[in-house]
Amino acid sequence: MAAPASAASGWQTFTPNGNWHCGKSKTHRGSDNVHFQVCIVRNSTHAQAVLVVLNKSNTSIWVRGETTLSHGYLTTLGACTSKTVTAGQQLGCFMPSQEHDNDSLIATGTLYFNSVGADSAHRAYWSN
Repeated sequence: MAAPASAASGWQTFTPNGNWHCGKSKTHRGSDNVHFQVCIVRNSTHAQAVLVVLNKSNTSIWVRGETTLSHGYLTTLGACTSKTVTAGQQLGCFMPSQEHDNDSLIATGTLYFNSVGADSAHRAYWSN
């Protein structure tokens, strides 16, 4: 399981806790059965963007994604490599952890699903 703001990069299972700040979940424009959102996972010194996908269909899907994490004047870009998400599975793509100095944090995410193309997630915010 992923630990807050220190998990290894890439797709993995997770258990969210109070350190997670997520944008509103939405369905991908290609299917009502593909739900996704972007989250910020933070502790007192580090933060990371996580692109979360939930496959509510009865078949496997193929996904990849992109995120940004902005704080102060710095924006970090991340990429989620291609991954098969099985029916009913939920995964998060964790970006590398970044130091922050308690500035406001903003995360964005884009999910590519099968051959449908991209759809953007609602932004996630954290501020003091």
